[in-house]
Amino acid sequence: MKITPLEIKKQEFKTSIAGYDKGEVKAFLDLVRAEVESLIRENSILRDELKEALKKIEDHRGKERILQETLISAREMKNDLIEKAKKEAELIVADAEIRARKILEDAQKKVADLSSEINMLRRQKKEFLTKFKQLLEYYNLIIYESEEAEERDNISYLGKDDEK
Repeated sequence: MKITPLEIKKQEFKTSIAGYDKGEVKAFLDLVRAEVESLIRENSILRDELKEALKKIEDHRGKERILQETLISAREMKNDLIEKAKKEAELIVADAEIRARKILEDAQKKVADLSSEINMLRRQKKEFLTKFKQLLEYYNLIIYESEEAEERDNISYLGKDDEK
C-alpha cells in the first residue's frame, strides 16, 4: 500500500492510558519505513536513469556537434569544388578563345597569302598572254613578210622569165 503525505497527516493513533497504542504506532512506522525505503530505491533508480539519460544527451550533443562540423566542412568542400570548377571552366573557355583566335588568325593569314598568290598568278598570266600575243604577232609578221618576200621573188622571177 502506498502512503501519501495526506494520509500521514491524517493518521490518528488511538490513545490509551499510557499514551498512543504502541502496536499501531509501530505498524504505522513500519508502513512509513517501507514506503520511504521504496521511495529511496525508486529515487536511486531514477537518479541512475537520470545520469544515464544525461550521459546519452551529452553523447548526442557531441554527435550533433560532430555532425554539424561535418556538415559545415561538407558545405565548405562543396563551395570550394564549385569555385574550383568555375575557375577551371573559365580557364578552359579562355584557352578555347585563344585557340579560336589563333585558328582565325591563321585562316586569315592563309586567305591573305592565297589572295596574294592568286593576284601574282593573274599578273603572270596577263604577262604571259601579253608576251605570247606579242610573239604570235611577231611570228605573224615574219610569216607575212616571208610571204611577201616570196611573192616579190615570184614576181621578180616571173619578170626575168619574161625578159628572156
